[in-house]
Formats: sequence, structure tokens, C-alpha cells
Amino acid sequence: MHQTLKILNVFSYKEQVARSNSWGHHFLFLNILLAIFIGSVYVYAAPHTVSFISFIYLLITWFGQMSFLAFLTYLIILFPISFIGRYHLYRIISVIIACIAFIILLVDAKLFLSARVHISATVLSLIFGDLDFKTGLNYNFLWIAIPIVIGLELIFAKLSTREIYRSRLRNNYFPTIIAVFLTISFVASHSIHIWADATRHEDINILRPVFPAHYPMTAKSFLSNHGWIKTNTLSGVSTADIAIRYPLEPLSVAELKPHRNMVMVFINGMSYSDLNAETMPNLYNLKQNSQSFENHYLPYNSLEDNDFALTYGIPIQYRSTFKSKNIAPVIVDEMHRQEYLVRIISSNYDAQNSNFTGFRNINFDNLKSDSEAVDKACNYINSIDSDRRFALNISLNSLCQNDLTEQKRANILKNIDKELQKLEETLNNSGRLNNTIILITSSKGNSLLNDGSNIYNRLSQHVPLIIKRPDESIKGVNVETLTSVYDIPATFGKEVLGISNETVNYSLGISLKEPINRDFFVTTKGDKLLLVSSGFVTVYDNNGTSYIESGGRHLKIRPNLKNLIRAMQDLNRFKD
Repeated sequence: MHQTLKILNVFSYKEQVARSNSWGHHFLFLNILLAIFIGSVYVYAAPHTVSFISFIYLLITWFGQMSFLAFLTYLIILFPISFIGRYHLYRIISVIIACIAFIILLVDAKLFLSARVHISATVLSLIFGDLDFKTGLNYNFLWIAIPIVIGLELIFAKLSTREIYRSRLRNNYFPTIIAVFLTISFVASHSIHIWADATRHEDINILRPVFPAHYPMTAKSFLSNHGWIKTNTLSGVSTADIAIRYPLEPLSVAELKPHRNMVMVFINGMSYSDLNAETMPNLYNLKQNSQSFENHYLPYNSLEDNDFALTYGIPIQYRSTFKSKNIAPVIVDEMHRQEYLVRIISSNYDAQNSNFTGFRNINFDNLKSDSEAVDKACNYINSIDSDRRFALNISLNSLCQNDLTEQKRANILKNIDKELQKLEETLNNSGRLNNTIILITSSKGNSLLNDGSNIYNRLSQHVPLIIKRPDESIKGVNVETLTSVYDIPATFGKEVLGISNETVNYSLGISLKEPINRDFFVTTKGDKLLLVSSGFVTVYDNNGTSYIESGGRHLKIRPNLKNLIRAMQDLNRFKD
């Protein structure tokens, strides 16, 4: 040991720095190769392009940018540290810094693979404020990756030490050739980028945000990276050709007692403003004695679109895939597993476009009038054995006729109000009222209402949502929290079926028994992304512009990248 200390003391400060620099160059070379290897994740997750030049741009940017990041870390951190004049201490510090840098790179690669974003102050605030974005994104891989990185860095440190002595005995041109190739790649990448930006070459422009620290992430580049902005088409909307994971994890179900039945009544064509004591006294009285949600909005204009969203709890972007693969809603599958009798009774419904008729083991009745539909429902309730659980969906569609006047609508609303009283009396007389949750809402607003908006008609899309439970503790409660049809499957999943998984695993919604505040919910209209808030709608167009729409007025705003990240996470949550 004393002999070793004497040898170390022989080297002067200048020689220690020279050895540190020589060792650092070899250590940098090996870490450049590792950075390029990890960078293959970004290539895999990059937006699909069809042109040959964009493929070449992606490859040379991969080599150039990843090697540049490694070199920049060496130049800014490791090279200055070499002047401490302690060779062995320098090696230890370099290994520690390299491990930290690659762990950060691995986390960034995981973020980009899952959410198409890179580490930034905005993203970090989301991670620490809302861990894992509540989507199944996790960092468990680090338990394996970190020991591997540490092991590789120790090996690199040993190899670099050996190369110091080997390089003195022989000339090795391989590192020089690699360095020249990477430098050319870096320069060529930026040259092509300048040309593509000047000529607006979209296949190359959408690749700019792929690699970390290569191009500052903006709202426009974020949307572009998700395929939202591309040659005037909304390529990010369709999920027909992608793999789906729904639900995100296997369901865990706890048996709830007493068992609850479900009765859902959809007065389609009715908006919140239609509910008043004069026209619908029975429903208005029910509202006063139930849990009423005062800010309930529909995500879509179409009845069929909203039916899909409330049945699955997810956006319509998944509809074509779900239908082609015969994927049933989580809630419906679980009801069948728990041996619920499931029945849908509708009036004047377009069965050809129905989202329900394809479900297995579901009886679907399409009747001519609302009164016939309610009579059928009442007879059905009376025919069920008292020990059988059931879920009944009643869709009343008389208000959806196109030629209705205000007077006709008022008469229909009064008739529906009487029919609802008949339904409640049937549940009470059959002894079902004390173990049944009744939900009354609408899947389509009043099309006669218009607030002047051409993107999202808040006046029409604002519909009532009333939930009557046997539990008297939440009787006569008005909830101001923003809600949507996405919340209905989440609510019944937890309250009735006993699904203990977080609702984000099978829905975009939240349970409404104890609702939490939300800033917005996400929806789409054509080539526009909409974030619906309580007082306004934020619109992101496919040309990168954004504005707030409220009452027909447009106010241009600066895109909020944090909200966009959340919105895109919701839209892409079930893509595998």
C-alpha cells in the first residue's frame, strides 16, 4: 500500500491532468456508442414517414444527435473536472456522472416512447404532480436498467484505463473514423433540417422533436409529433390499425353488499335548460332529492358518438378498432360475469347505427314511442325474480325528431315526465327502489339551442345528469364539478360492480359518488382537438393554431403544452 502511494505521488499535476484527459477521451468514445444504442428507442418511436430522404434524415440525426449529447456532457462537465489533477478521483466522478446522465436519458426515452414528450420543466411538473400521468406509464424498468448501466460504466472505465497504455504501443484509426462519421452525420442532419424548414418538407419537419435537446418542444411540434398536424389530415385520430390494450390491467373486483341494480334513462334531445318545474315537475322534484350534476357536458354532437363514449368510457377514436375486434365494454363484460340481466329498451332508435346491438347476451328492444318503451321497461321490472340483479338502459328519442316546434317539444317533455313517474312507481311497488341506482341524463342535446358557436355548442351540449341512490346521505346535493359521459362507466364500475382498479384503467372518467375537480375533458371534432372546460372550450386546430371559443367569440391564445400533454395522454391511453 505504501508502495502504491509512492507511485501515485511520482506523477506531477500536469501528468495527472494529461492522464485524466487521455482516459476521458476513451471513456467518451465508449459512452457515445452506448448513447447511440439507447437512442434507437427514439428511432423506433418516431412518427412514420414514407419518403426516403426523411428516413436518411432520421438515421443521421440518430447518430449525430446522440453522439453530440454525449460529447456535450463531456465538454461541459467531465473535461473541466479533469483539471482537479487527481486521476483516480476523476475516474470515480466520471463514472458517477455518466450513470446519472444515462439514467436521465433512459427516463426520457421511456417518456417519449409512452407520451411522445421529452423531459422538461413542464413535464417534470406533471410527473411530480400527477405521477405516471395515471396511464400505466411506470419506471419499474429502472430496477433492471440502473444496475446494467452501472455495470457498463465500470467496464467502460476499466477498458479506458487499458486503452491508455495500448494506444501508446499502436496506432488505432477506428475511433478516428467513427468520430469523423459522427461529425459528418451531425452537420448533415442540421443541413437537411435547414433545407426542410425552408421548403416546408413535412415528412422531415415532423421528425424534428424526436431526439432529446434537438428541437425545442412546442405545442405545434407536439401535435405534429403525434400525427395531429400533417398535410391537412388528422392522421392521429384513427386507431384502426394499431394495437389496443383495454383495460390497461386485469380487473380486481370486490363483492359489494347489498347488491345494486342499475336503471339508466336517457332523454335524448334534452338539454339542461329544458329541465324546469313547470314543464317537468316530477323530474325537477327528483332532481331536488338526488345528486344532480350542474356542469355535465356531452363530448360529441352525435347521439351514436355519445352512446359509444358513455358505454365504453373512452373517445370515439377507438370505435372502429373495437368493432372490428368485437371488444365489449369492460362494464358490460363484468355485468355478465356477475350474472346481471342486461336489457336495452329504446324508442325510435336507428338500430342500424346502434353501438349496443352487437353486444353479446344483451336483449335489445326498439319500440315506436316513448310510452311504449317505458311500459315495456315497467313490465320487464315486474317480471324479474326478486333475487336477480339487472341493468336496464331506457333510451327515449322522441325529442330527436328534426321537425319539432317549441310547443311540440314542451308536450313531449311533459309526457316523458309522466312516464318517469310511472317508472319510479313501478320500482317502488316492486320493492326495487331501495336497491336500485337510477341515472337520468341525455346522450344528445337540444339541437334548437345555439349559443353562436360553430365548434362546440355549449348551450346544447350542457345536459342534465341526475343520480338517485338508496343512500340518503347524498340526497339533494348539487355538484358543480365538470363531468361528462366518460364518468358513467367509471361510476357504475366502482359503485355497483365493485371494480377496485383505478378508473383510468378502463375509462377517461371519474367516479361521481365523490367527484374530484378537473380542469377539462378531451374530445374532438373533425380535425380539431377540443378541451372542454366549465366556462369555455379550448380549440387546437390541425394547423397548429389555438383559441378559446365561448358564445361564438374566438380569442387566440398561446398553446398550453402542459394541457396538450394531458389531453394526448387521454386520447392515446389505450394504445398498446
